[in-house]
Amino acid sequence: MIKTVITGLLIMVFGCGIVSADATGLGASGGVLIPIIQDDQKSGHTFEFKARFKFLGPIAMEPTVSFSSLGNKEITGVGIRDGFAITHYGLDLTLGGGLGDAGFRPYFLLGGGVYNLKRDGDETSNKSGWSFGAGSTFGLGLVELDVRGRLIIISTDNSGSKKAAGITAGVTYYFGRE
Repeated sequence: MIKTVITGLLIMVFGCGIVSADATGLGASGGVLIPIIQDDQKSGHTFEFKARFKFLGPIAMEPTVSFSSLGNKEITGVGIRDGFAITHYGLDLTLGGGLGDAGFRPYFLLGGGVYNLKRDGDETSNKSGWSFGAGSTFGLGLVELDVRGRLIIISTDNSGSKKAAGITAGVTYYFGRE
């Protein structure tokens, strides 16, 4: 399943003639992941690697891979409950942002992908999920600083979901710009 998603993302990015080569960047970011309405986990960390391509007009496409974890939590009468390790393979679309242009540029984002959830003592599972949020870039020519917040919703069994808020800051380097 994960190989299929990655292959599809690569075909979309490199096989699509409407992707602009002059606004192509590679970036990394890190931050905090905060569980929402999940009493059995604490906040954890997240690290993300992305490519960024100008797609159509003000829309950019970002294939991403992220590695996150939610912390262990002590529950009265139960003991310590292990947090989740989460690996995400997905695609974000951003509306706005600067793609390396100078100054502050706000944007909105919408994404989806496959989330691999792993918790000690439980089976590893692959679940679909999506996210939305907003952020701002600050372009410095070839380098762009990026701060974003997003709500992540991962589907689970029995029509449920896991929700978390992610807050990250990072840097993107753009190739082919002068």
